[in-house]
Amino acid sequence: MKADSVFPNSSDLSSVHWSPPESGVVKINSNGVFSNERCHAAIGVVCRDHNGFFRWGYVDKMKSISAFMTEALAMQRAMLLAVDIGLDKAIF
Repeated sequence: MKADSVFPNSSDLSSVHWSPPESGVVKINSNGVFSNERCHAAIGVVCRDHNGFFRWGYVDKMKSISAFMTEALAMQRAMLLAVDIGLDKAIF
């Protein structure tokens, strides 16, 4: 995988922004970072309501074998968090 396919250039970042979900829905964002040299990884999950207020979150560090696996683990944790806290209306 080429580095430019993983890391967006600065002009791409200017158009990235968070948009709120509709009222009564929680928006869940997840992310993972991976260090190839030591196979270390970290994941994070943030849950926000329609006003943009932080409601729940999760962070963890772990071993992983790839950036793809780390992102998948972050998404898995986001879905498990939604189940654990009993969310019935969430978007990812």
